[in-house]
Amino acid sequence: MKYIFPADEVEWKVKGYVEAGVHHKGRWKDIIKENVNAKKFVVQLFEFAPGGSTDPHYHNSESEQEQMYYILSGKALVRVGDEERIVEKDWVVFVPPNTTHSYRVVGDEPFIFLNVSAPAESTTVEVKTGLKFQTFYHPDFEKLGIKKE
Repeated sequence: MKYIFPADEVEWKVKGYVEAGVHHKGRWKDIIKENVNAKKFVVQLFEFAPGGSTDPHYHNSESEQEQMYYILSGKALVRVGDEERIVEKDWVVFVPPNTTHSYRVVGDEPFIFLNVSAPAESTTVEVKTGLKFQTFYHPDFEKLGIKKE
């Protein structure tokens, strides 16, 4: 097991952008998770194409999961609870437990950010449908060949 490695050695979860679950025109890779046997948090790189977005969703209160996004490039209109702002490079977004959040890419360049979540696992709930699924594993993913870890 390697503990020091370039992030580009980690494969994207899908070859292209997905239209599944709460994600639209997005892809991600787990930079820190099972690959280093991390148990208490996960670090992921997300990339959303122009026009990409996530539907409003939240992570259940049982796990008390918190999230932090560090924006690397691009712009997006981000909503966390009742707060809404356009964020760009070097902005930080904090998502408290059980708080509805979403984002939509603004402009012509991809929106790229690091996501740190602790604890690593939770249940995600889509606000519109009420569908519950394991965080980062929506039922639609099987159709795309994404395996449950």
